[in-house]
Amino acid sequence: DLSYNCPVGHGQHGIYHAYGSGIIANNIVYRSQSYGIHLWHNPKNVKVYNNLVFNNQNGFVVGGQNEGLAENITVANNIFYGNKGYCVRTDLGNWGSNITFLNNLFFGNGLGSVYGSRGAWTGTINTDPQFVNYLPNGGGDYHLRSTSPAINAGVSAPEVTTDFDGVTRPQGLAYDIGAYEFVTGAKTYYVATTGNDANSGTSASPFKTIQKAADVVLPGDRVIVKAGTYYERVIMKTSGTASQPITFEGEPGAII
Repeated sequence: DLSYNCPVGHGQHGIYHAYGSGIIANNIVYRSQSYGIHLWHNPKNVKVYNNLVFNNQNGFVVGGQNEGLAENITVANNIFYGNKGYCVRTDLGNWGSNITFLNNLFFGNGLGSVYGSRGAWTGTINTDPQFVNYLPNGGGDYHLRSTSPAINAGVSAPEVTTDFDGVTRPQGLAYDIGAYEFVTGAKTYYVATTGNDANSGTSASPFKTIQKAADVVLPGDRVIVKAGTYYERVIMKTSGTASQPITFEGEPGAII
């Protein structure tokens, strides 16, 4: 979130890697004045994996300057979304060998997907990634919907064992594209004073007690307690994790 709405030019980049090797992974880069991710001067042996780059002036550029040379660069499993200018530029700077783009997703960028013809390209997706709730100011929910084309669409990246939330990668048959892995199996259960603990726990068929919900939840699950008064001592049988907490939420009028 850097220098947004400043005059377009050589200004602030989100991530600037200039020299040598490195791994740039699991970042969310937005609203930078120039490029979201900028590999320049003399980058070598750099891996750019599973980043989300949106609403910057431009998305990504790689190249060497003066005596510098960009080589052995792998750009994989990234989402470049809604950047105002260029999505990816391959026409600038000095290039050496082995600059590869694998299974990236491009959508809604102002000047199209790729400007330039260099690099080896496979697996590019040009369709809506289907975020849960996209907002251009960084205040949205950029997890993937269950119908996202980014799910199980990435290449293996052994150096990146978790996602932005700390969730283990991969969760499915393959790595997901972007900063977040889609977590399957997370459920929402409902509790109501008119319910029955023999029910399935859906909104239409809620449990009677909070304890019943506590007995069945798994990490990542959510419990909604509907309006009413509940006199219970609840004992948890399962714990959540930092990346997949178990949450209990009372609707207005719920007294617990």
